[in-house]
Amino acid sequence: MAVSQKEVRSSMPEDVREYELMVILPPDLTETDLKTKVQDFQEALSQHGGKVIDQEVTPVRDLAYRIGKYDRGTYATFHFAFPIEHVQELEKLIRIEMGVVRHMIVTCPKNYVFKGLLAYEEEAEALRLKEAEEKKAKDNEDMERRNSPRPVAARPARAEKPSEVPASAANVTPKAEVKVEKKEEAPAPAPKAAPKADLSKVDEQLKAILDNPDISI
Repeated sequence: MAVSQKEVRSSMPEDVREYELMVILPPDLTETDLKTKVQDFQEALSQHGGKVIDQEVTPVRDLAYRIGKYDRGTYATFHFAFPIEHVQELEKLIRIEMGVVRHMIVTCPKNYVFKGLLAYEEEAEALRLKEAEEKKAKDNEDMERRNSPRPVAARPARAEKPSEVPASAANVTPKAEVKVEKKEEAPAPAPKAAPKADLSKVDEQLKAILDNPDISI
């Protein structure tokens, strides 16, 4: 019969350690055969002063991989205190005489708290459901965000700015003013005097008239 962990630890000698034994039993055991098999393990663990602290027996389930001729089995787990010097004898007894498919004995760490396979499976299932719900909620939020119309923000009225000189023009140094001096127009040249008539010919003609006796003046 299982005893309290606190009670076992308070009276546990130095040569006693806490262990955990997991065995896989054949799937074809009847309910009566299974109860008998569990009692056999309890008696084996009680030998040499061992004490069963806790235990768990699961229903028949699929194995992770085929072992011998079995692909299904029943898991039985025992948390117990046992003398260190007799552990090898216990393991030999289980392997040869207890008719198990597979077994494993491990030493428990200090302050170990027993948790059976069913508890681990319940935690794993709860975690899976939680992750599925969180994913569904996130997918719904993403869907609503994609389907909801996006509000158009009103643009503020644009204040009219006084015309400004472009910065490029403001930075240009004004060029020196170029003064164009108006040249004074030169006076028009005076018209050339008509060439003087040759008076010598006029004098000769006038003299010829005076000297003509036929002309009376």
